[in-house]
Amino acid sequence: RPQPGVFNFIKSFYVDPMKWSLIKTWGVFAFGVYISKEICSIDFNSPPVAP
Repeated sequence: RPQPGVFNFIKSFYVDPMKWSLIKTWGVFAFGVYISKEICSIDFNSPPVAP
């Protein structure tokens, strides 16, 4: 039987392969959304900055 507590609750995400897979999947998805938003904000049609 798992012990109660915040530390053991967080540790259960690493120990359980199903939970760990979900955490990794959500993390990669969130990172992809962030990268997508950053790339969309770049204006590729603007002239280059002259030195």
